Parts: sequence; structure tokens; C-alpha cells
Amino acid sequence: MKSYEKNLDDLIFYDIYPTSFYDSNGDGVGDLNGIREKLDYVASLGVNAVWINPFYKSVFNDGGYDICDYYSVDPRFGTMEDFENLVAECGKRGIKVYIDLVIGHTSDEHPWFIDSCKKERNEHSDWYIWTPDLITRDELCVANPKERDGCYRINYYFKQPALNFGFEDPDKDKPWQWHYTDPRLKPLRDEIVKMMKFWCSKGIDGFRCDMALFMVKGSKTHDGTVWLWNTLIGEVHKEYPHIAFLAEGGIPSLSVGRCGFDLDYLTHDVQSYNALIRNERGMNIARYFELGDNYFSENGKGNVANFVDYTMNLDKEIANRGAYVFGTGNHDLTRVSEGKSEEMMKLIFAFVLTWKSVPLIYYGDEIYMKYMRGIHKDGGTVRTGSRTPMQWSEAKNRGFSVADKNLLYLPVNEDGESVEKQEKRGNSLLHVVRKLTELHKKMPYSAGVKVIEDGYPLIYERHTDSGIYTVFIQPAKARTERVVDYGETLIAENCTVTNGKLTSEGVCFAIFHR
Repeated sequence: MKSYEKNLDDLIFYDIYPTSFYDSNGDGVGDLNGIREKLDYVASLGVNAVWINPFYKSVFNDGGYDICDYYSVDPRFGTMEDFENLVAECGKRGIKVYIDLVIGHTSDEHPWFIDSCKKERNEHSDWYIWTPDLITRDELCVANPKERDGCYRINYYFKQPALNFGFEDPDKDKPWQWHYTDPRLKPLRDEIVKMMKFWCSKGIDGFRCDMALFMVKGSKTHDGTVWLWNTLIGEVHKEYPHIAFLAEGGIPSLSVGRCGFDLDYLTHDVQSYNALIRNERGMNIARYFELGDNYFSENGKGNVANFVDYTMNLDKEIANRGAYVFGTGNHDLTRVSEGKSEEMMKLIFAFVLTWKSVPLIYYGDEIYMKYMRGIHKDGGTVRTGSRTPMQWSEAKNRGFSVADKNLLYLPVNEDGESVEKQEKRGNSLLHVVRKLTELHKKMPYSAGVKVIEDGYPLIYERHTDSGIYTVFIQPAKARTERVVDYGETLIAENCTVTNGKLTSEGVCFAIFHR
């Protein structure tokens, strides 16, 4: 089944970090019932899919990405019944549900790993990557302090032992490196497929696959990665052919083009994406990014041509196989609003929601939520500042929770407006985002794109069955006077369009139809 047959053509994602979205029971932590209670708001945004970050049982050394039980809902989020009710309510509103699939590693407190640490052989002994002794010289290996003699391979934090999907090109001098097709690895793969089918049976629509291209170790040609994912996805599709797979890969030509994924999203490793909306002079918290001038900077010194070329070539590479996702952000990145005005955020959303891509909105970006510096929780490090509670109202804790402030999962950011205030302000970012999501439905992924200018301003066309939509975006703060003979004006922000002439004194965008 191809991506377009799964109704992905007009998809708009909304990424929800569950601990910070809405607290329904007053314990200071967001939960599944909290998401369910706010679904009318989510639907009002015009989105039709939610990606929910991990809610599985975890010790939260990495924000829930260190799982202790793949088959359980962590009590802080509720119960399995709560999840089933959430999925059902999403279905009533035409919202698809994607959940995180985190199978590159588990928590070191997962029963599988506890078994694997034992000296005696057992069914989980080979489910992790073990060296034969404690003196192995490998920077990614950690000495085991328990019964078993040896070191175990990790992903990121030392409390995240890597599951064993094998190596693409095993080193003959390291017998603990097994080829990815080694039959000893099949029991783990079978368990992963069983687990995925368990969640499919709960009515979900897809998986977002964490660190998707790093499962098979020592990858050079990516043949092992291609083989693994086609195997796993193929097994799931035998019983659930409609399930879609979204990769955290950042290389759609590989993940969608070869591995069987339907979608992949542009990550911080795609420099043309960083140069578009992430690079910012003076941002000492930028972390992944080369500081400089991004395209959506008022000084007009950025570059959009590289992003345009990259994505247009990418679209050709994955044509008829799937699509790539272009988002405002996610739980791993500083907030896109950092260093930008609300007016500039409107331009960014105009691009995200009209460019030839599958858009993704990170919760709170639609109300201009700000990054919060100087906080750290659950292994989040610099990322924690992008995971603060959703700002719903001007009530206690900005409407996120009725709990005392000292019980809150994270402090509420008092900077910026709430949903309540944005709703009341007629030309707020929230209202503009809703207009743009409605327009996106008229120019889905399959609609063609033609770039007219790729500087300041950026002008491009989307070609649909109902005519041509022309998008005009000017991020440079300067007086603009342009002839815009593009038909009916559908939306014009911070500019006027009169008798075929667009005039603006600052940053602006407009969309036309003919």
C-alpha cells in the first residue's frame, strides 16, 4: 500500500509531549486524559494527526525514551483504558494517532536487560550487544557492574543499553559483533513485531520511529538498515497494512526511498533546514547549529535557495514512495520562536504550511510559546526548555494544572501569551495558523510546486486541480513594493494589496489564487 493510499497526502501533524500538555487530575504532570480533554482545541487547529511522545512505563532518565515495559502505560500518564479512550476520541474527530516506537535501546531497568546481565544463559542473553570481557576498548561500551562479565553497548546515555540488531560489517576480530541476518537475532525481532502489533490492535494509525537509521551498528552502505526495516515493517503490514511509519532519520531518500518508511522528518542534521529557521547569531543555546543568519531573519542575509533545492530534489527521489515532514520543531530542539517576533513566526508558519511537504507543528508553537532557559529535567539537558507546560489560560499555572507550583513537572513559562489570550486577539499567530491549515488542505503534498524567486522575497506556486496558489514571503525588514498579478488575495499579513500592487513596511506574506 503506497503512502497516498493511506490518506497521508493532506496530513498535518501536531506533536504532543504528554507530560507537559494538560494535567487532568491535579498531580502536576500532564496525562493521557489531559490530551483527550483538549482534543477539541487540537482539532480546531486544523491538524489531522497527533504524534504523542512516549507514555510507556519508564524511569525517565531520558524523558521517557528509556522504556521499562513496552506493553504498559506509565502510571503518571494513566491507564491502558485511558489510552484506548484517547484513540477512540481522536477517531471521532478524524485525527490519526502516531505513537513513539523506541526500539534502539531500553532502560537498564527493563526486565530484558536485567535478565541479560545475569551470568547464566537465558532467553534475553543475546538481546543486547555484549563484549566478552570488561577491558574492551570501545567508547560506546559500558562495563557491567553485575553478574555477567563483559561490557554492553549503549545509545546516548549509559542507562540506555542498545538492543542487538547486529552489525552491517562485523569485525572478524570482535566475535561479539554479529551480522544483522544472524539467526540468533531473530527472537528479538519477533518480539518487536509482536509489540508493534499489540499497539496496532489498540487502533493507532502509525509509529514515529526513534533513531530509525541507527539500529544496525557499523552501517556504511545502510544495507543492514534497509533489510531490518523492510523486515519489521513487512511483518506488521501482513496484518495491519494501513499502519504508516514515520522515521526519525533526516535522510528521506534512504528511509522512504529504501527502508519502507512512509514518512521521514527533517532533523537538525539537515543543515539547509537549520539555515532556514534555526541558525541565529547570539543563540548560545543553539546546540546543534552553526550560528549565523537564518533565512527568517529580519536582516535579509540568510539563504533559502539551498533548502529549496534540497527539498525539491528530495521530492523527486522519493516520488510515489512517500513524503518528507517539515516541522516547526520537536521535543529535541530549542523553540523556533527563539530570537523571532510573532510577525516572523507568521511567515515561518506560512512557509511550513504551504511548501510541498507534510507539515508538523510542535505543541505551543502555534501560540508563540517561548524557550525557557536554565532548567533541566529527566535527562532533557538544553532540550528541557522546549518542554515546558502548555499555556492554556491566565488561571493558576496558566491553566496547565491546579496543582501547587512545587508539584509541577516543569515550571510554567510566564513569558508569552496563553491560548486564551491568543483566542481573544483577532490577528494573533493562533488565528493565522488556523487560516493557513485550511489553505494547506487545498494544496496537499501531491500538488506541484514551481519557484519563481528564491531570495528576498521568496515566491512560489502550488499547482492544484482547483488552480494555482501563489505564496509571497518577505522576511527582510524593509519597504516592499511589488506587482503581484497572481489573482485573488486570500490572505495578506502585514501588507496591503491594492490594484495588483503589494506594499509593506516590514516583514510580510501573502497568498493568492487564480
